[in-house]
Amino acid sequence: MIIRLAYIFLLTGVFAVLELFLRNFGLFFPFCALFIFYIAVAFGNRWGFTSVCLAALALDLPGSGSAHPWSILVFLPVLFLSSSWLKRAEADSVMMNFLPGLVIPVVVWILSAVFFSEHFFHVLIEQFPVLFPACAFSAVWLPILIFLLDNLNSRLSLPLFTDAKLNQKLTLK
Repeated sequence: MIIRLAYIFLLTGVFAVLELFLRNFGLFFPFCALFIFYIAVAFGNRWGFTSVCLAALALDLPGSGSAHPWSILVFLPVLFLSSSWLKRAEADSVMMNFLPGLVIPVVVWILSAVFFSEHFFHVLIEQFPVLFPACAFSAVWLPILIFLLDNLNSRLSLPLFTDAKLNQKLTLK
């Protein structure tokens, strides 16, 4: 349990710093949301929620100067998406994970605009061109992230994303 918590804490911090760094240049890439998706599928929803809370704290407090981690509301649908994705047949293939990689930036972007902007439609129209590169990048990055983190997890004897579907089938029987 300590290893899992340290793993989630450190990697959430790395992805939050990377996301905040790119935000400073006006780029939108939801690294934390993709990591939350990975953790929720590989480790389960409880650990996914832990990652949601850590990512919200890491992004909101230094990133936007908010006194409250409002990004929890943005990341909770990603947690729901991971649960529903695990039930689909396409989840067996690592390469098919480009589909949630396409959807996650849209969900995070729209909900961020709802919760963090006063003029929702103006922000959506103004920042719409930013969404296409984020979706393309996330669609490519999520299968790579799964591959890289599964290799790391196998060395640390942690649960694997690729075994999550099998583990779910075994618990249903």
